[in-house]
This record gives sequence, structure tokens and C-alpha cells, in this order.
Amino acid sequence: MTPNRLRGLIWASTLLGGAAACAHAPYQYQPPAATTPAAAPSLAPQLLFLSFRMVAPAQGARRIELIQAQAVPGQVPAAALQEEVGPTYLLLTQLDGQGRACGTPLKVPHPLLRDAEAPTATDPNRLQRQLVALPEAEFFVRLARQPQARSVRVAEQGAGLDAPIAVSFPLTL
Repeated sequence: MTPNRLRGLIWASTLLGGAAACAHAPYQYQPPAATTPAAAPSLAPQLLFLSFRMVAPAQGARRIELIQAQAVPGQVPAAALQEEVGPTYLLLTQLDGQGRACGTPLKVPHPLLRDAEAPTATDPNRLQRQLVALPEAEFFVRLARQPQARSVRVAEQGAGLDAPIAVSFPLTL
């Protein structure tokens, strides 16, 4: 065999060996299905961040709209005490799949009824506290998510409401 023919055989075998190596994808480790994050149940505590808009039109009933809902891992800080509410407030309740309340309901100050200071009619230098009714307001709520919660109900509570409303929003998080 001539040296040129020998070089040709070595070169051909190198090319064929390289092509065979490229024919198969390299091995990649895949964890077992039981330990993947998607298959594991969510046992970690979660927080719900909910943003709402409440509107009181001049004609018609008040309405509440869910602007944004987000669930994140975490717990409500122990120092976060429930804000003191007045005689009229909103009650947020998490509901399970059958519509039963789960967890402790949360009282939120009514966003359209605010206690404010304003000058008196007789003396503009003196201030007095009075209840102010707003036509529209946005409000934000943070609460611990109950694992079995599938929706959240927002209901007006308290004296002085001529037609209290209650609305439920699904938690598709």
C-alpha cells in the first residue's frame, strides 16, 4: 500500500467516525418525574396580592372590579396587624370549590367612604372631621392564601348602606 493510499484511508475513517459521533445527541440528565417542581404539590405558604377598583356611578349600583391578582411564596409578617376599620367596611373572604368560607375573613376600610378633615362652614380656620364619599377609588389587599381557596368574595358591610353589594372573583393563579 502506498503512503498516499494509507493517508486516504485514515482520512476517510476519521470523517466516518466523526459523522457517526454527530448522529446522536449528547446525553442530558433528566430528573425523575416525582421530584420535578411541576409535579410536587405546593405546600409552601403563599401571599395573595389583590388590586381592586370600586366605582359608585351617579346612576346605578356600585361595582367592584378586580384589576390584578398575584400569588407569591411567603407569609404575612407577624407585625402586620389588621387595620382598624370604621362602621362601614369591605369584608374579603376566601372560598373553596363549593363556595364555603376558608380561613379568616379580612376587614378592609371602605374605599369610597373616607373620614377627612375639612374647614368648617362658619370658620375657615377651624377644621372638623366629616365623612367624604368618593365616586371612584382603587385599593390593594395583601393576605395569606388558603391552600383550598378557589375564589375570593368582596362584600360591603356596615350601617348606612342602602344596597350593599357582594362580588366573587375566581383565583386562577
